[in-house]
Amino acid sequence: MESAAIGSLARDIVLAADTYGRTDRLGGLRLNLEIAAAVPRRHPDVLALPESRALAAFRAVGTALMFDEIKTSLAAFGTHFDVYFNEKDLHDQGDLEAAVARLREGGHVFEDEGTPLGTRSRGPAWTR
Repeated sequence: MESAAIGSLARDIVLAADTYGRTDRLGGLRLNLEIAAAVPRRHPDVLALPESRALAAFRAVGTALMFDEIKTSLAAFGTHFDVYFNEKDLHDQGDLEAAVARLREGGHVFEDEGTPLGTRSRGPAWTR
């Protein structure tokens, strides 16, 4: 850096005081600080991305970190699974709705005012 640029940067820092380096780029969003710190380490250019792509990057890294925590907690109890998946995927892909429809078609679901309450097969029905 040229010395003039360093001096200009120092002046900007002093004038900005506590506001130097702050941005409202993600203002109003609630972030887990562990995730917020991990994302730029994994994707250094994340804040330069359009907002939708930046949020997708935060979501992907955050989900991976949360699954790591879940796996660690389960391992502490001696529980290990071959496959982990996000329940959200069941909703996004329509798998949950398809499963409920299949149960309904087979007469295994009863409803109260349109709300599924449980199953009629194998044992007592679920209740609210």
